[in-house]
Amino acid sequence: MRRFNVAHSGNGDMKVVASMVAGTKERLMVVEVGDEQYLLGITAHNINHLATLPTPIAGKPSVSGDQFKQKLVQAMAGKLPGIKGDAAQ
Repeated sequence: MRRFNVAHSGNGDMKVVASMVAGTKERLMVVEVGDEQYLLGITAHNINHLATLPTPIAGKPSVSGDQFKQKLVQAMAGKLPGIKGDAAQ
């Protein structure tokens, strides 16, 4: 988070809703811009737009990785191949 100079809260039109560590230097992040939320994949070298969430998640700065994972699976259920309501771990 410090590397990308991003805080969990925002006071403008853009804010980080939730984030989850996906690897040593990889992270998944939901960013809210206006009324839309976007799922981003972040690595040491790239930031990729993975999806626009059809149903916004209501995240808090204290959302744990497990809570974020559950909300992400619920939001993306049926939108990506292989993701169902309860993803395999």
